[in-house]
Amino acid sequence: MPGRRGAIPASIPPQVEDKTMNSPKSTKTQRIEDEASIVSARDKWRGADINARRLHMASSQFFVRHPQCSAAISEIRLIAEKCKLEKKGRGLLTMAGSGAGKTYLANYIQDTMPRDDEGDVSKVPTVYFKIPSAPTQRGLATALLTALGDPRPKGSAAEMSKRAEILMSKVGTEIIFIDDIQDIPEKRGVKGVVQLGNWIRDLIDGSKCLVVMLGTFAAIDVVRGNDQLNRRAMKHQRIEYFSMTGTDNISRTKRFLDNLDKALPLAEHSKLVDSDIALRFIYATNGVTSLMLDVAKEAVDIAVSNEREHLILQDLAKAFERLFGEHHRDTNPFSVQLPRALTREDELFHHWYDTSNPAKEPEPKPQLQPKQKTPAMEETKAVQKLAKKTSKKTPEPAPGNAPQQELVDKVTGAEVEIALA
Repeated sequence: MPGRRGAIPASIPPQVEDKTMNSPKSTKTQRIEDEASIVSARDKWRGADINARRLHMASSQFFVRHPQCSAAISEIRLIAEKCKLEKKGRGLLTMAGSGAGKTYLANYIQDTMPRDDEGDVSKVPTVYFKIPSAPTQRGLATALLTALGDPRPKGSAAEMSKRAEILMSKVGTEIIFIDDIQDIPEKRGVKGVVQLGNWIRDLIDGSKCLVVMLGTFAAIDVVRGNDQLNRRAMKHQRIEYFSMTGTDNISRTKRFLDNLDKALPLAEHSKLVDSDIALRFIYATNGVTSLMLDVAKEAVDIAVSNEREHLILQDLAKAFERLFGEHHRDTNPFSVQLPRALTREDELFHHWYDTSNPAKEPEPKPQLQPKQKTPAMEETKAVQKLAKKTSKKTPEPAPGNAPQQELVDKVTGAEVEIALA
């Protein structure tokens, strides 16, 4: 039976880290202790208010790891530490599909290295900004200063960039995240790739920080399009979509769902790692991390409203329809007997392709068919050709010479009729 509903206990311990994921040599005793801690943390959610659970899932505490994500976080921290010790900037390109978790990852690192405004000088260990809608060197410098908290970012690109470097040195910045790097070639072309690549190169050298460039797989063009930037950012990270094809992918997907299950603010285990549920999750979300999280969060709301402390298939099915619409009911992977990928025409993921998803080949673009010539088109063309020809050889009529012009018009009309006969 569910416990009494009320406010969440004053202290909810943070999500217990899955040590088995990062340490293959974990002992049996450690695993048992980890599971006991998770059960203890779970039980505190029993009877908690739904709003408290929603706030928890919206907070930075609700972070679901998986092997690729954990490796990326560890590597970013390691390189940032090297930059700090060596006082030398480095670049790192982190690529992920749309919704696969690159911004999610950056936000997590920022939350674990928070800004500190206590004291005479603020400490800003991480800075995050996006490529502006009109990307220029001055635009990037403005975005960087704004992210640092500069109230009046004004001046030339060079002046603002220098001011940002001085400011970052004073506030102890260690990591700079630049998101949506793939927008540079799309909005600026080849010239923009070179110019803005030079700006990022200079930022790496001047700041002496780790500059993490976040983007879809199209972002590789920005780095490779500038030899000097490429030399400073030769290390690349990839975070792929989840799938249930191949042993490694299945293992990675189940690991993520297991960690998601442990992170949910519910008092009981939901067995999301079950192969049937895992496959339905992939079909329902196309393996996109953000969509998998959205479905699970919505399902928690539904389960708690029905006084359950674990998720059942019906909760996931209803969550899917809440998120994507009831018109998908007949193909809802959580409710149909034989689920399948929703990639047919007019289905949810039929057009789910961009340069961030290398697992799916782009659909061929429809070929434009040549226009069919009709009799009316042939007639119009003949009239235009003949009119052009006669206009060159027909002299301008003299004033008061209307009868002669009428004769010319009659002759021209007769020639057109003959041409079309």
